[in-house]
Amino acid sequence: MKRRLIILLIVIVAAGWIGTLVARDPGYVLISYDGATIQTGFWVLIGGLGLSVVGGYYLLKFFGVASRSATYYRRWQGERKLQKSIQLTQKGLIFLQEGTHDRALKFLVSGAENSENPGINYISAADAADQLGNAELREQNLRLARESDKEMNLAAMVAEAKMCTRRADWQKCIASLKGAPDNDVVLELKKNALLQLGSWQALSDLMPALRKTVVDRQAQKEFEKHVALQRLGAPGNTDDGVVIIYKKLADDLKSNTEIVLTFCDAVDDEVEIELVLRNAVKKEWRDQLVVRYGDATRETVTRRLKVAEGWNKNHSDDYALHLCLAQLNEQAGNKEQAMASYQQSIAIRETRLANERLAFLFAFEGDYKKSNELLRTALSLV
Repeated sequence: MKRRLIILLIVIVAAGWIGTLVARDPGYVLISYDGATIQTGFWVLIGGLGLSVVGGYYLLKFFGVASRSATYYRRWQGERKLQKSIQLTQKGLIFLQEGTHDRALKFLVSGAENSENPGINYISAADAADQLGNAELREQNLRLARESDKEMNLAAMVAEAKMCTRRADWQKCIASLKGAPDNDVVLELKKNALLQLGSWQALSDLMPALRKTVVDRQAQKEFEKHVALQRLGAPGNTDDGVVIIYKKLADDLKSNTEIVLTFCDAVDDEVEIELVLRNAVKKEWRDQLVVRYGDATRETVTRRLKVAEGWNKNHSDDYALHLCLAQLNEQAGNKEQAMASYQQSIAIRETRLANERLAFLFAFEGDYKKSNELLRTALSLV
């Protein structure tokens, strides 16, 4: 308050002093330029200049305010459009979740116009178009999503693959993920598509990447076994092809009973079969593999019989080993030894195969009564 009074006092004194000067001598100013002249009083000129300076100051200030007002208006208009875009996008996403795909498509596309992240709108719009069965709009919106933001490329690839999965378009699902970096989602989509296509070799090639992201290791092992079984048992395989597939399997799969038995059924080379069976039994004694070792042709029967007799030291009370020895002796023409081994195997555990084979040998010897008894027993066993 005091400051204002002091300023006002100074202004009054200055005005009085200037008024005194004007009254004492108004002055005279003559300006001449290019034949034109202007005559005025000195103090009038000073006053005009002062008013011009003040007027210029306020004029500049006015334009500054006007400019800021225009900027504020544009900013307000942009925020208003952005807010509207957000509202349209929210409604579109709600309609998409509710299953109202036609309205979802309309709102999502409209919301993309002023959105800060239009790629999200376009991907969701592509999803809605796919649900409507409109392939043209689906592809158009996926293209717009990629063009709007290069960082949306992976998201667009995954979204397209998911749409392909929904349509069971497995080939296009794989194609849409070409070049996509491996992550949990991408790998699961690829795995599912290849599984549906029965592309066992491609699935096998994908295994190293799948193992890095696996959570349920037991489920992964079962899946790998399933793929291996399908590859080994695929029609048209050659012996060399099956051997190569088998040798590339993980060690735990190589000794798996189902894998080994499938390998034996897929290969005609008895030497390879004998080697695989012997190595598997050496790693872990399993009855099914031991019995299968006894199923031989004359090509390897001598070697198999020698190996099986060596097993007798540690497994003399095992029904499977005696059944194996019985089959090998039968194939080698040692019928008495074969019959003794069959009987020994049956004494430890009744099996259908042992009873059937022993029945055949008794029939060959002419003892049809004993043979029939054994066949009836065999029929009663699983």
